[in-house]
Amino acid sequence: MTAPAMLESDLRQLNEEIRRLDAEADAKHQAADKMVEEMRAEGKNPLLDKDAFDKVDAAYREADELREQASQLRQRRERLLGRIDSAPTRPTKAPGWRGATNRLIESEGYRRLKEAGVFESGAAQAGIEIAAGEVVSRDEALRMLQAGFGSGMRAATADVEDMVAPDLRLVPPVETPVRQIRVTQLVNVTTTDSDQVDYVRQTKRDDSAAETAPGDAYGEADYEFEARQAPVRDIGHFAPVHRRNLADEGQIRGVIEGQLAYGVEARLETQIVSGDGSSENLEGILETDGIGSIVRNVSSPVESRLEAIHRGITAVRLGLFMEPDAIGIHPSDYEACVFEKGSDGQYLLGPASQQTSRTIWGFPTSITTAFPEGTSLVGNYRLGATLYLRSGVALRASDSHSDFFTKRMVAILAELRAAFAVPLPEAFAAVHLDGSS
Repeated sequence: MTAPAMLESDLRQLNEEIRRLDAEADAKHQAADKMVEEMRAEGKNPLLDKDAFDKVDAAYREADELREQASQLRQRRERLLGRIDSAPTRPTKAPGWRGATNRLIESEGYRRLKEAGVFESGAAQAGIEIAAGEVVSRDEALRMLQAGFGSGMRAATADVEDMVAPDLRLVPPVETPVRQIRVTQLVNVTTTDSDQVDYVRQTKRDDSAAETAPGDAYGEADYEFEARQAPVRDIGHFAPVHRRNLADEGQIRGVIEGQLAYGVEARLETQIVSGDGSSENLEGILETDGIGSIVRNVSSPVESRLEAIHRGITAVRLGLFMEPDAIGIHPSDYEACVFEKGSDGQYLLGPASQQTSRTIWGFPTSITTAFPEGTSLVGNYRLGATLYLRSGVALRASDSHSDFFTKRMVAILAELRAAFAVPLPEAFAAVHLDGSS
């Protein structure tokens, strides 16, 4: 058998095994769902009853273990596909920040000062003030946030159609993750024309749907809501450069795209996750009343981090009546998960050779310092939280800060305006991996 034929045979076997595992996982998941329905019909709330919760969690875990096995086989399939075409697939950088640099350079204030030779002069003269305005429109910023703001760190995918010779292509195509998932890609992102977003948060949900005989009254569902407000906040920072740097387009581009862009996104991500809502801070997910809370048992016998995270998955399933769509975790905590071993001495997340894509229990994982060390956040981010953009990104340059004028320094400032809301707290569960409550 030729090498291409052997490779095609291996891929087909992998696809068959993946389909088998997926089918078994679906069956076990449906069985767990039925168990939950039966418990609720008996008047038990598995989210509040510990014994019921543990039973449900164990049932869902069987399904998720199969899905994780399927995920590992998908990683193996990715490595086989890599033998066909080893050229890395690189995501396109978000275009907005390149345009931001161009618009600053093309602004009337910049051209006027450059033509006057202000940037090249060593003397302190003719104060520099450039108000480039909104260099990244709100619609552009919306696309940038959805694609991975700043340096374009998108969880991009490569279609097999672009990687494999026509006679080896698979149907359906295989997606290969090549970049880390950012927090701004997880939540719903939209726009607002107000300085304060009014929204409704559900605070209670008691369903009473049940089979009822003719002539008997149906039970009454009990839902409660409250009106909430999310104020728009200004988020930005500046970077100092020498006056002569402004004459060099490459250096300006490095400051704006390499420093200011990353800093704005990093702060925005941190606020989305854990902003405390006080002063000018956004109210982040972890500070929202009503989200689930799971505390890892660190006493004997010690609960593994992966087991605690799965309890968080189950908490979201039971509270939201839907599946979570991602798991957020600090890099140090993810490393600790990677190093966890089972009783057989094998790594629970598989050997290093399998770590080509980052999943836990088969769910996409966002690994970033935006999540506090010691706390993982499981959730249906898209449904449970929304980021509202009030404006795009504005750029300004000025030497009027502090003693910058006499030192021939210039501050380049980038800012945007946004609000953040969590209308469905039950879509999230904080998992305290360090054992703290």
